[in-house]
Amino acid sequence: MRLQAITPNAPQQYRFDVLIAQSGGLAATGMTVRNGPTGGSEFQVVLLAEALAAAGYSVGVASPVFAFCLVNGVTYL
Repeated sequence: MRLQAITPNAPQQYRFDVLIAQSGGLAATGMTVRNGPTGGSEFQVVLLAEALAAAGYSVGVASPVFAFCLVNGVTYL
């Protein structure tokens, strides 16, 4: 019996009004900054992204570690 190869799902294509690139430091999402200590710049990225999302913008945050989650209206990639 031959096993079928498993192909991981490719990330969807996203369209954002604002895309924030978070390079270096810790990968932070709206959940990680509320559950434990993170750096100041990571916290500011989350606050800015959530404020823009609350104002009606479609916001994505690309971080060094792939998170692929939606938290408080912000998509973390």
